[in-house]
Amino acid sequence: MFEINNKKIEKYEHFTVIRDFYKKPDEVVEFIHRYEPHWHKNPHGYFSQGYDFDDMRHIIYTFQIKPVWDFLSQVTKQRPCQDEPDKEYSINTNYTYFRQIYKNKHFYPHRDYGYTALIYLDKEVANGTNIYQNISWDETKDEHRDHYCNQDEVKVIAHTPSEYNKLVIWNGLQLHGLCQDEKYIGKWRLNQVFPFENE
Repeated sequence: MFEINNKKIEKYEHFTVIRDFYKKPDEVVEFIHRYEPHWHKNPHGYFSQGYDFDDMRHIIYTFQIKPVWDFLSQVTKQRPCQDEPDKEYSINTNYTYFRQIYKNKHFYPHRDYGYTALIYLDKEVANGTNIYQNISWDETKDEHRDHYCNQDEVKVIAHTPSEYNKLVIWNGLQLHGLCQDEKYIGKWRLNQVFPFENE
């Protein structure tokens, strides 16, 4: 089910891209939706969580995903992030439902521990991921509580659109975040994420 269809790497200044990544992406999406997502970090009703959006995650363990982690470890030259046991056997998602968006704000710019690989799994082309230069954004703000960043607090220095079955890799140590899109008001967005970190 998780067979890799394409390993041809396209390198850009801020993003590495592999298009048509999975051989059977529809089956991947169907498999993920067999499992219940859980709330990310904070429960429903915690400030923006459950009000502006529902920020959910799937964590599913299967041996079938390990070859994908192995391939991406070769590409990134980093190990799977050690925030969970047996990470290289896990399917991790970002699964977000938007009730509204704010055109004058950005959606929680943040940093990760190393490279981040992400596969967009929504059929409709939309705004995807931004990379930012920090101007005055306080990076210690609490996710979901002080979730949104004013437009003038960061500068967008790179963007890649969300396209079905496209894998993107970027340096997660750079400030980055999901780019809001009006198409997803009242809809769920799904992607599969592979976080990495330096040895």
